[in-house]
Amino acid sequence: AAVAADGANVVTYDLYGGTSMSSPHGAGSAALMIALNPTWSPAEIKSALAASADPDALLDTGMAAMADPFDEGSGLIDLTLAPNIGLVFDETYEDYAAANPAIGGDPKTLNQPSMVNYDCKGTCTWTRTVTSVASVDTTYTAAYDVPAGMTLTVTPETFTIAPGADQALTITAD
Repeated sequence: AAVAADGANVVTYDLYGGTSMSSPHGAGSAALMIALNPTWSPAEIKSALAASADPDALLDTGMAAMADPFDEGSGLIDLTLAPNIGLVFDETYEDYAAANPAIGGDPKTLNQPSMVNYDCKGTCTWTRTVTSVASVDTTYTAAYDVPAGMTLTVTPETFTIAPGADQALTITAD
């Protein structure tokens, strides 16, 4: 901090968190991704940023403990990983508009990397479709961490996908 003429400390920088700070960082990151991948849709750009983010790098809103999924969203954007991601999720504007709950839509049906169901009781299932943006055939195997007492399955658990091809996945949480 600098010192003013009257001897008081003057803050020359500060640390802020939350949506007002993450939004410009996300927008700038998306702009860089668009420059690298000009044919990708906005949903594909969003999914690459979200799926490559580090969920273990953030503190909670009190800055005293590690963030939980409700504090962090996808996690800390990692622009060293996002441009090299192999799979993306695409979604259309029309599907986003149709998923609006105010008109009877269901956001859980959107093809995006997040899977939320606030009314889940027992078993919940989501269907997602990934598209390969890799330059060669690639084999993927699902890996995940779940809280104690929860089981998660992904079908198919392992798949090989060609560049530009789609693969449907069924994710079930119990």
